Amino acid sequence: MKNSLSFISLFLFSISFSSVYSQVSFDIQGGISNTNILSDKNQNANFRTDLNTYAGTSLRFSAEDQINFQLDFLYEKKGANYVDDQYQSIFGLQYLSLSPIVNIELSKSLDIFIGPYFSYRLRENHEVNGVEIVLERIDYLTHSDDMGLRSGFKFKFDQFFFQMCYSFGLKDIRSFNFDSPFEGPVFPEGLYNKSLSLGLGFTFT
Repeated sequence: MKNSLSFISLFLFSISFSSVYSQVSFDIQGGISNTNILSDKNQNANFRTDLNTYAGTSLRFSAEDQINFQLDFLYEKKGANYVDDQYQSIFGLQYLSLSPIVNIELSKSLDIFIGPYFSYRLRENHEVNGVEIVLERIDYLTHSDDMGLRSGFKFKFDQFFFQMCYSFGLKDIRSFNFDSPFEGPVFPEGLYNKSLSLGLGFTFT
């Protein structure tokens, strides 16, 4: 509940912030993400990358000629595959993310951007040894939402754009109170989302 209220408060603050600027553009975007889960305690943890998708919108507010403030609202799928001698597991995490970022225009066709993201976990699903388990918010892998940093670049072609973005989590998504009625692997501590995304978008001005 606390994480949900924090996410809603940040969303409302972002909406109220938008009224300060008169020059506002609206984007729609979507693409694919190569996602994984990294462990800072065990570099040999047997996680493998998975291919996922994302989609959403963004609002860009002109603050200066070359520096803009941007808000991304994204639906993202993240997760990874886990393989060891006993288990073959596919873990999927679905998030609703809000990302306030600074967008710097290097040229008319190239932007770079960086900023934090705050993600509210909508759903977790996984498959263990070929058996699919789907529940709303089970604590098999994680009991928390996520937050981290995003950075990337954007190529603009008139109103269309192509972008590449790398994001990495700063919050451990492993359930500290590991208690699941389902059998499965016991994970090392210190698990963090990461993803490399490629996407296309269109800007409404």
